[in-house]
Amino acid sequence: MRISVELEKIDAPILLPVNYNYLILSMIYRNITPSLSEFLHSEGYAYEKRRFKLFTFSRLKGKYIPSNINGKKYLLFPF
Repeated sequence: MRISVELEKIDAPILLPVNYNYLILSMIYRNITPSLSEFLHSEGYAYEKRRFKLFTFSRLKGKYIPSNINGKKYLLFPF
């Protein structure tokens, strides 16, 4: 299964933390059953000696400006 998240252009810049995938993963875990959420987060699916936790993230597409605010890294998408 693949989920695509698209952001619409608004008349204001968008500032995302570099590790934006944490925010997306948190949203997914909050919106599925607690038992499934716990299983996926803590255990995942086993195959031979490996464990798979099912989530991968691609890089964001679009023009952005790497930014540093109070020592934290962000991606600034200008409008």
